[in-house]
Amino acid sequence: MATRRKKGYKVIDRYGYSCVMHQDVGGVKYIVGIKTRRQTGCGPLAVFSHKRVAIGFADSNRIFRCSYVPSTDTDLWTIATFCHRELPSKTVLADEVTILGESIREGA
Repeated sequence: MATRRKKGYKVIDRYGYSCVMHQDVGGVKYIVGIKTRRQTGCGPLAVFSHKRVAIGFADSNRIFRCSYVPSTDTDLWTIATFCHRELPSKTVLADEVTILGESIREGA
């Protein structure tokens, strides 16, 4: 049975990486229309389920609409560290994320 994709929001920097996870420790590059999956040995990807929360978190980064496959994992981790900090409300963990179209908010 195929997992149903959901809609959300992804905050990324101007280079296409997660705004909180550097590529050297497990961050992945997001490209419009391409399915993005976690790096080997790393935990799930993080997205927001609500636009207003993504806006509050984004600071000077860009916000994109995305579709995602929910993860059954409950924590974030990378090849370098375990992230056991409290995540912002409405954060959803995903096994796969696809950026949809143009940015809905450009960074400063």
